[in-house]
Amino acid sequence: MNLAPQLWVSRRTPAGAHFQRVVNDQGFGVKPTGGFWTSTYSPETGSAWVEWCLGEDFRVPANWRWHGWLLTPPPDVEVLTIDTYADLCRALEVFGIASPVSTLHAGGKSLDFERLAESFDCIHLTERGQWETRLSMPHTLYGWDCESTLWLNWPWAHGEIIDLGFKTWGAPPPVDTRGRIRRARRDL
Repeated sequence: MNLAPQLWVSRRTPAGAHFQRVVNDQGFGVKPTGGFWTSTYSPETGSAWVEWCLGEDFRVPANWRWHGWLLTPPPDVEVLTIDTYADLCRALEVFGIASPVSTLHAGGKSLDFERLAESFDCIHLTERGQWETRLSMPHTLYGWDCESTLWLNWPWAHGEIIDLGFKTWGAPPPVDTRGRIRRARRDL
């Protein structure tokens, strides 16, 4: 599967030296520790991650100036796509482990991210997949929050990385006060 260009927002340059191996989280279990998170790039909005951050007022940079990195995945990247709850269930049949939060979700499983990393470079959760798995039972991806790609392995040895510099996403539109000022002067 060809994965669309991905956006990573950070002050740090994306590099394999910064990549941390994925390790299953024994706490919540829905996400691993380590890995590398991106979201599909949109010139207008940045990405679903940028939109989520704006909506939640989470780590929004001053003046809405995001440092963006456009990452074009190599064509041979191995992607596990979760577009439906059924896709999640199929993945769990092969790569499922007992969920650390099974007391909350009787019979629920978590993805074994460490084993997935042996077969896939990344997991791509589509927008539709995110909505179908966010509050699903007994298996859930609640906590992924938006369309996103979790990189299990560092794949950009032959992919392209472009520094987009600082982009403004989410700033309120400028207010044009000229019309109000002219009307106010006329009314004087």
